[in-house]
Amino acid sequence: MVSILASAMVYARKTSFSERPLSHRFFLAALRSIGLFFLLILLLNPIFRQLTEHITRPIIVYAQDNSQSMVSKGRSELDDYLGLRNQLWSALESDFDLVKVQLDEQTRPMIVDSFNGLHTDLNSLFDYCTDKLDLRNVKAIVLASDGIYNKGKNPIYHSLLKQTPVFTIPLGDTSQKKDLAVYNLYHSELVHAFEQFFLQVDMKAFNGEGENSELMLQEYKNNAWATLETRSLSIDRQNYFKSFDFTITAGTNGHYRYRVVSKILPNESNASNNQREFFIEVRDAKVKVLIQANSPHPDVAAIKSALLVNRNYTVDFHFGQDLPNNLNEYKAVVLHQLPSALITASRIKSWLQTNKIPLVYILGEQTDINGFHQLQDQIQIQGNNRSMNEVQPFLQKNFTSFTLPEKVDNYLQKAAPLNAPFGTYTLSPAVYTFLNQKIGKIDTEYPLWAVSDQSGQRNAYILGSGLWKWRLNEFSQNGNTAIFDDLIVKTIQYTTTKMDDRRLRINPSKSLFGPGETLLFTAEFYNDNNARINEPDVQLTIRDEANKEYPFAFSKQEDYYTLNAGSFQPGSYRFFGKTSWNRKEYTHEGRFNITSFNVEMENTTADHALLRNLSHLSSGASFSPEAWQLLRDLLHSNHLNKPTIHTNIVFNPLIDSKWIFIFVFLAFGLEWFLRRYWGSY
Repeated sequence: MVSILASAMVYARKTSFSERPLSHRFFLAALRSIGLFFLLILLLNPIFRQLTEHITRPIIVYAQDNSQSMVSKGRSELDDYLGLRNQLWSALESDFDLVKVQLDEQTRPMIVDSFNGLHTDLNSLFDYCTDKLDLRNVKAIVLASDGIYNKGKNPIYHSLLKQTPVFTIPLGDTSQKKDLAVYNLYHSELVHAFEQFFLQVDMKAFNGEGENSELMLQEYKNNAWATLETRSLSIDRQNYFKSFDFTITAGTNGHYRYRVVSKILPNESNASNNQREFFIEVRDAKVKVLIQANSPHPDVAAIKSALLVNRNYTVDFHFGQDLPNNLNEYKAVVLHQLPSALITASRIKSWLQTNKIPLVYILGEQTDINGFHQLQDQIQIQGNNRSMNEVQPFLQKNFTSFTLPEKVDNYLQKAAPLNAPFGTYTLSPAVYTFLNQKIGKIDTEYPLWAVSDQSGQRNAYILGSGLWKWRLNEFSQNGNTAIFDDLIVKTIQYTTTKMDDRRLRINPSKSLFGPGETLLFTAEFYNDNNARINEPDVQLTIRDEANKEYPFAFSKQEDYYTLNAGSFQPGSYRFFGKTSWNRKEYTHEGRFNITSFNVEMENTTADHALLRNLSHLSSGASFSPEAWQLLRDLLHSNHLNKPTIHTNIVFNPLIDSKWIFIFVFLAFGLEWFLRRYWGSY
């Protein structure tokens, strides 16, 4: 009413409109009334309540095992099941949202019925439901499988079984047929050149009592399998198990391919698990360490014993002025209480020359501190050159240069004191302290055990003597010296490990792939500022044992590269990567292996007991494929498996509606335009 009166007063008193037709004046007044009306409504800002309803149908997850073991009973029986399964799907889709997934190595939202999966991870089904679906709407999981899993965790311990019923459809053959299998292999994957390594082969047989076979160890060389050793195998019971040990002598550096093969028994049901391949990498990776000591000392024996516990290390030691001429064979040098009055810093410098060999300094009473300063600039000690302190170690919690042994903190609290030089310690920023000195009851910032890394040169500093007491004390308390030995080995290992300064780095996702697995590679390239970039193109060539080459090109992803090279036949392969940058070529090469062992065919006897346990623990049930109608009726009859109605109330202020502003603008705008057009302004 207010808007109508205001508009009427304007146009009733306006003499400029007296000559216009009455309809024009009424129309203009109506436009102004409408604009004023909605402006007043906006000032009041009423709030509207909107009620919406949404109906959500219950979700049934149907999981299909897609692994190779599903075909063990025969394709015809599997095809019969697929026909019954499709009938069940049609019956469920009318009342449920049916989510179809397939599982083998992982669970995927699709079903292709190829039955070629190389692994089975039943636990991944429950992880998929938990991560990808709204469990409030998932009313049941139907799992059609043979119950065999060979990857991931045992599914019966998954927490989802307490929330959602699992209905299982057992498939496959549960009868145990005659079978001889290479059950397990135990061996080292990395050995040293010309060393002996041991192989343990576990053999298992079912229903083969009274049969004889042979077990052969073979090596692949010159494009053929050569038999290295043969063992007789007599199966003397129905459930047979026996371990066989082999001793193999490693050759020179390289990758070696072996296999264990057993002869097939008469009428054996599964011959695919009678052989198994394995790969050995041989390296000449012995780390030779020199301990150069000022004079005989118990520390030298303790350090030598600690290093020799690890078979990768060999140790030479020299005393006094007996300095070896050739240092090229050593990976690290331990300077025990050197330099000293007997061997000066200038002589040690002349001895080391320009060789950037890693050094481990162990300071003591005979150390010439001024000479120590001349050899390195990472740690400076200002004080009396001959005075010593008894100090105890305490651990720096933020040390990350290498992994510390377990219980090292308790071990250090019981460690005997060391004799460390007295004075004030100044450290370079490139020094990382592992242990600090505790003098009396005071924890100081002075280092006792530290490492440094500057411009690729790594050194270590043990700023006290008496380490032999630590090793002896640990043996008296624990009966072993594991922690002390680990500290010494990891300190030497840190100094001898070079930083990866390659500009081009290519890495396969793993070094050993299974048959049919996809080969995935990542690559990184670093520019002159050591920043990771992916501007240049990177090529990769894979070469098999017959020297046949397969070229690929990496795809660029953010600041790195990726490559999916597909699958290859079993064997040993080399890869060569290259790229060009600033007119220079950068390369990287490596190896990977593909085994012929098919874990899916190792055991093809269905495990229906596992499926029944899953159903029992989740308050579900187990049904044969022919009983699909009973499963359908059970799912429909459950009162919980009904559509859910969700009601949502939304309060919307009118001022949030954009259309009303447009309406007001059009009303006033049209009024203004007509007044101008009719000449009233």
